[in-house]
Amino acid sequence: MGRTRTYEWQDPAIVGATAGRVSGVEVLRDLLEGHLPPPPLIAALDFALEEVEEGRVVFSLMPGEKHYNSLGSVHGGMYAPLLDSAAGGAVQSTLRRARDTPRLI
Repeated sequence: MGRTRTYEWQDPAIVGATAGRVSGVEVLRDLLEGHLPPPPLIAALDFALEEVEEGRVVFSLMPGEKHYNSLGSVHGGMYAPLLDSAAGGAVQSTLRRARDTPRLI
């Protein structure tokens, strides 16, 4: 018997519009608190932003059969987006607002 999965997401440009106007950690906290919509990838892969502090971001995934490989275990490729999101988020959390960033020229 086939299975179906449906999910929704909002325009990712909503979050992109905050770039430079607020610090990276503020954007991530707003995502965590639901003030900004999560990226579409989070809905597609069904993982969650759990913790945010400057220099540290935690994502989680509760594996389900949609994440399984042909052996019935979680596909190794699921770890890549979690790692990428956590590492990228940790870097993003250290970014300042554009007006707070020193100019090099």
